[in-house]
Amino acid sequence: MMQKIAGFLDYRNKNFSKELFHICHLDGVSVGFSKNCEVLKFGYLQIVFKGDIYNKEEFKRRLLLYGYDFENESDGEIALKAVHKWGEKVLSEFDGDFQIAILNILENKFFLFRDKMGIMPLYYYEGDGFLIFSDSLKDIIYFNEFNKVISKEALSLYMSFGYILEPFTIWQNTYRIKAGFFLEFDLKKRIFFQRRYFDIAHIYRMPCLDMSEEEIKKEAQNLLIDSVLKRSQKATYVGILLSGGYDSSVIAALYAKYFERPVYTITIGFEEEDCDESVYAKSISKAIGSFHHEFIFSKKAMRDTILDFMKAYEEPFGDKASFGTLYALKLVKDEIDTVAAGDGGDEVFGTGDDIEKFRFFNRLPYSVRRKFAKTFNLLSPEEIVNKNRFKNIFTKIEKLQNILQSNGISQMLKHKSQILSFKEVKEILRDCCDYLPFTNFDQKMLEESNDELNNLLATTIKTYLIDDEIVKTQRASSYFNLSLKEIYLDQSLLEFMGRVKADIKQKNGIKKYILKEIAYKYIPRELLEREKHGFSFPLERWFREDLKDLFLDYISKERLEREDIFDAKKILKMRDDFFRGNDEKIVALWNIFSFELWYEEWMEKRF
Repeated sequence: MMQKIAGFLDYRNKNFSKELFHICHLDGVSVGFSKNCEVLKFGYLQIVFKGDIYNKEEFKRRLLLYGYDFENESDGEIALKAVHKWGEKVLSEFDGDFQIAILNILENKFFLFRDKMGIMPLYYYEGDGFLIFSDSLKDIIYFNEFNKVISKEALSLYMSFGYILEPFTIWQNTYRIKAGFFLEFDLKKRIFFQRRYFDIAHIYRMPCLDMSEEEIKKEAQNLLIDSVLKRSQKATYVGILLSGGYDSSVIAALYAKYFERPVYTITIGFEEEDCDESVYAKSISKAIGSFHHEFIFSKKAMRDTILDFMKAYEEPFGDKASFGTLYALKLVKDEIDTVAAGDGGDEVFGTGDDIEKFRFFNRLPYSVRRKFAKTFNLLSPEEIVNKNRFKNIFTKIEKLQNILQSNGISQMLKHKSQILSFKEVKEILRDCCDYLPFTNFDQKMLEESNDELNNLLATTIKTYLIDDEIVKTQRASSYFNLSLKEIYLDQSLLEFMGRVKADIKQKNGIKKYILKEIAYKYIPRELLEREKHGFSFPLERWFREDLKDLFLDYISKERLEREDIFDAKKILKMRDDFFRGNDEKIVALWNIFSFELWYEEWMEKRF
């Protein structure tokens, strides 16, 4: 089993069970670590560490100069003694993926640190006179003191985007520590606050690099190779989720060339030819010399994966690619110990969908955009439907109006990313919050980036990438006790690419130009130059045919009325319209279906 982080702070003088926790009493506050945690102690410090520090040798050398010695030179021991020497602030210098809990007995303080890119989650629940923390929501729910109430804010975000944005979780009074943040608890004053120690946004506010294109290509390639090498130090058997696109193919090629042991590539295919791209991944595997696994994700496979999905994703999660990720990893979990993922390639190297449209809108005077948006209110809905027969026209018009009236590119991306507008969300939720909560989409500093493409990329990193893409892969890997390595989210690579000019990231209309140039050094160009569809199973067909019974079971009148979360009449109308051939709300219906799977597993069951 992997290391755990879980415990509590209790101000009520009502101790949690000593049989289950390592407990320390300070100034009337009980601090406990679960006995499933490995607690490291040195002097006045106690820590629980989970993850990897890739520059730990640098800290080891520095600590040796000050007379520190080491028992096993583990990442946790290095972290413990670095904090002992330089204080908690030293963690901002760590290059790694980690979660750390620190109890400083000398200063009566307690800290929870989450890694800079949010690859590893860390949660806390604030009760009446106590606080529970864990790297897993499941562990928090198991505490008798936890009160299972769904957060209106989180549910509104989920129905809007299909995922929950940090710092919210599906549970009321329960939060994720944000990526690059730490929580500090003053045990004397019995207060806590959250502070930032790293923010990807600052990189995109720095001046662009004054380097030639060739220099940029060379440095980006070296940083990618370095990212692979330092994330391979503890790996024995590596599996790469290979889709056949540029992002995953470059990662697979670099591992095949630089990792000392055999590399496994893992691909999902479909019986339906119009969805299947597995043949391309197979060709790339052959070209780079990996051991290739190809699995067909069928209707039966989806049924077989549902129970794992319900258990692995501890919150409602609407990214349907999670089913394929879970299915593939379940079949190879006994052959690998590490998953190398290509999440972030689009964001780091610059796909930037819609950037030209957003640029155009952003450069128009706001007064002009606002007037243009209002003209849509003069159109007759009946005329639009009868004359044009556009699919999902009303939602698209509302999105366009919101984009036109947005204050900057981050807000434009926010409205473009919504599956349902907040107006629609309020109509289908029985108890909705008054406004859509403030999230990283609304972070002002994102608008201060060094160009508009980087503005878009920084926003995408801090929202969709951290809260959807990483969650998808991290939850699936963690569920099968596999270590996850996100190659594109290396700090040095991010800091470098964040300062590359937009006209090099997208040269002559070629998106991800630098990454593609690197790819062609390892993989024949003809294997990569094609349209990429991504993981997209034929949802509409399956739910109208072989999986119809499953769909009807989870989106049923009886279930919806019993839970009283959604307006049953509106949801049932959406469902029935779908069965009559209207695909307009299929993504929203999928998100409701996924929510119902979660609800059955985590809300209705007793723990």
